[in-house]
Amino acid sequence: MTAGRPQGAFFNDTRFIAEWNLTINGRPIEALSVATPEPYRAKFVGRAASNGEMDSPLLIERERILGAGLTETITVRNYSRVIVFVAPRCV
Repeated sequence: MTAGRPQGAFFNDTRFIAEWNLTINGRPIEALSVATPEPYRAKFVGRAASNGEMDSPLLIERERILGAGLTETITVRNYSRVIVFVAPRCV
C-alpha cells in the first residue's frame, strides 16, 4: 500500500492504514504471485530482493484476512542449505 494513492484499510470512510511495506534485511519484497480465494482473504507470495550476486533463497508468504479486524500472517521459508538471519520490518 502506498500513501499517495487511494489504497489502504478503510472503515466508515476513514483510512486507518495508508502505507504498509514489508522489508526483509532492509530489502523490499519482489512480488511473484497473488491469489484472492475469498473476497475477504488474499495471499501474496514473493521473495526477498537479491543482493546482486544471486537470487534470494527466501520465499515470503503473506496472508491478509479482513474480519473483525485486519490480520496479516507472514511466513518466511529458506530454500537454501545455509542458515540465513532474517530481520523483517513492516512500515
